[in-house]
Amino acid sequence: MLHNLINNLLNITSILAIFFAFYFSFKLKFSHILGIKELFKKKHNTNEASIMSFPIFASILGGNLGTGNIAGTAIALSMGGMGSLSWMIIICMMTSVIRYISTFIGIKTRIHKDNSYHGGPMYYIKSPQLKIIYSISLILGAITIGNITQSNSLSLPILSMGISPILYSGAMMIFVYFVLNGNIKRFVNLSSKMVPWMSFVYLLMCFIVIIKNYHMIIPAIDACISGMFTNNSLLGGTFGNIINVAMSRAIFATDTGLGLESIMHSKVSHKTSNKLARQQGLISVISPFIVSLICLVTGFTIYTSGIFHSPFKNLESTNLCFKAFEIGLNWNLASYLLTAILLLFAFTTMLTWVFCGEASIVYLMRNNSKFINFAKKLWHVIFILFIPLGAFMDVQTVWYVADFIVIIMLLSNLISLYFDHRKSI
Repeated sequence: MLHNLINNLLNITSILAIFFAFYFSFKLKFSHILGIKELFKKKHNTNEASIMSFPIFASILGGNLGTGNIAGTAIALSMGGMGSLSWMIIICMMTSVIRYISTFIGIKTRIHKDNSYHGGPMYYIKSPQLKIIYSISLILGAITIGNITQSNSLSLPILSMGISPILYSGAMMIFVYFVLNGNIKRFVNLSSKMVPWMSFVYLLMCFIVIIKNYHMIIPAIDACISGMFTNNSLLGGTFGNIINVAMSRAIFATDTGLGLESIMHSKVSHKTSNKLARQQGLISVISPFIVSLICLVTGFTIYTSGIFHSPFKNLESTNLCFKAFEIGLNWNLASYLLTAILLLFAFTTMLTWVFCGEASIVYLMRNNSKFINFAKKLWHVIFILFIPLGAFMDVQTVWYVADFIVIIMLLSNLISLYFDHRKSI
C-alpha cells in the first residue's frame, strides 16, 4: 500500500518536473544546450580560495555518477525493457534545463559569509517553511540517497563474491573520513582527478563488451526504438509502466531538480554577476549528458551480453550488471575491476552528498555561529556511521525510502523555481 503510494507520488512529481522542463526550455529558447563550450573557458582568478569550474563540475558529476546509474539502469531495463532506456535518456536530457535554472538562481541569490560563498535552494526558496522542509530533506537525502543506497547497491555483488560487506564498509568509512578531515577544497581537487579516469575505465569496459558482441548492436537499437511504444495508452498498460520507470530512474540518475548542483556551483569564488551565473548554469548542464552516456552504454552492455536471454535475467539491481560483464568479457577478474570502479563511484557520490548535507547544517545553524563547527563535525560522524547500514538493508526498502526523499526535495525546489523565480530568468 505504502509502496504504491510512493510510486504514484514519484510519477506525479516526475511528470511535474518534465512540465517545468518544457516551460523553462521554451522560455530560454533552448540556449542552455550550449553549455559544453563553457567547460573549456579558463578562469583568471588565481586566489587560493577559488574553486575552479572544472573541479566543481567534476565534483557534482562524481555525485551523479553513483551506483544509482548502474543499478538504476539495470532496474529500469528489468522493469521496462530497452524501451525504458530510450525514455530514460530523453528525460535526462530534457530535464537538464532545471539544473541550469537552479544553478543560475543559486549564484544570483548566494551570500558571502566567513570568507566563502553559500548558496542553493535553502537560500533562494522564499517560503520560510519550505526552506526548513528542503534543508531537512536534504540532510535525510544525504543519509539515504547519498549513503545507504550506494552501500546497498555495492553489497549485492560483494556478497556474491564471498566478501563480507563489513570489509568494504570499513574501508569506505576510512576514505570518507580522510576527505572530510580536510575540507571541500580537498574534495573537489580529488574529484577532478578521479572522475575522468573512473568514467573512462568504466566506459572502456562497456565498449569492449559491446564490440565483442557487435552482432547484438542492431537488435539492441531495434529494441530501444520498438520498445518505446508497446501500448496505446500513456497512463496505463505496458507503455505507461515504461514511462513511469524511466522518469523515476532518470531523475534519480542525474539528481536533476534536487538542487545539489546549485549548492556546489555556488562555491565558485568569483564575484557574483549575471555572466558568472549564466556560465556556471551552462556548465552544470553538461553532467546529465555524460550521465546519459553512462546509462546508455550500461544498457547496451546488459543487452548485448545476452543476459536478457539467459537464466540470469531476473538478477537484482547491480548483480545484473556484474553478470553482464562476466558473460560479456569472459574474464575472471572483471567482477573485481568493476567492484573497484563502483567503489569509486559510490565514494564520490557520498562525498558530494555529505558536503551538500553540510550546507544544510550551516544554513540551519546560521544564527548559532558558535556551534556551526561542532554541528559540522557531528554531521560527519553521523554520516560515516550510516555507511555500513545500507549493506544489510532490503533492496526494495532502500529504494522506496530514497524515492520518498527525492519527492520532497524535488517538489520543494520546483515549486520555488517556478513560483518565486520564473520572472527573473
